[in-house]
Parts: sequence; structure tokens; C-alpha cells
Amino acid sequence: MPRVGRADREASMLQEDSVNGRPLGWRRACASSSACVEVAAAGAGVVAARDDRAVAGEVLWMPASVWRGLVLEIKGGVHDLA
Repeated sequence: MPRVGRADREASMLQEDSVNGRPLGWRRACASSSACVEVAAAGAGVVAARDDRAVAGEVLWMPASVWRGLVLEIKGGVHDLA
């Protein structure tokens, strides 16, 4: 597996922090002091989500309708771990 240099990571972060040259405007939501997610509207009915502790990591891209459904399920306790 090829190693990824700092410049590659920074370029990747820039791509994930903007769509078509426009900043995504990440918003943070926390259920506790240690579990946070950042969410951004990516335009054209698309939502981006990422772990706030790994902003250079993977970004999940999904239709806004899927995001809304997931939020409703979370609020309804469907995904509670307890």
C-alpha cells in the first residue's frame, strides 16, 4: 500500500472541505463530551458527515432524505446501544 504524504492528506482535506470550490460549513453535534459528529450540507440534496476527531478521515456522503431518516431513527431510539 503506498504511503500518503502530508501534501496528499492536505489536498484530500481541502477536497472534502469544499464542493465545487465552495466551503461545506461543517456543524458539530455532540451527544456527550467525547462522541461528536460533524455534518455539512453539500448542495443538491446531499449531506456529508464525518467524525470530528478524524476530520482528515472518511466522509460519508448521503442523500438528504437518508440523513433525515437516520436522524429521526436516532431520536426515536432505534439505534440505542443500551
